[in-house]
Amino acid sequence: MQNKNHIIDKFTIDDLLHRSWTYKNSEAFVKFFKFIASFHHYSRYNTMLVYLQNEAVTFFGGKSFWKKRFNRRVKDGARPYIILAPMGPVMLVYDVMDTEGKESPEEFIKNGLGRNPFDVKGKLPKEMFDRALEIAKSYAI
Repeated sequence: MQNKNHIIDKFTIDDLLHRSWTYKNSEAFVKFFKFIASFHHYSRYNTMLVYLQNEAVTFFGGKSFWKKRFNRRVKDGARPYIILAPMGPVMLVYDVMDTEGKESPEEFIKNGLGRNPFDVKGKLPKEMFDRALEIAKSYAI
């Protein structure tokens, strides 16, 4: 007899994989890529997992991340997003919109971070861009 949690986990993983296939067209892929490139405090894979769970997430972190780095608290009943934990199975992270502190989440993004979390600065070398296009084409993107 299979464990009920195992069945739920299997369907959850299957759903995440199925949803990842929806990023085969260029517009969806560019949006997906920009989201992943915008976050540097978690791995690209974990950022992808958050995006697959909710592409509208603004800026995310775990409870201790919010408390220690920004003195913010996760609201009761906030929706968690599951990512892989270093040296462990999984951990929960939360969108800034599900936190509270001195400022509203909107004010925090504007003032606390001091920038829009989706702004990207710097230049991508042409060789790296060309290689990324080659890889994308190899996946029929």
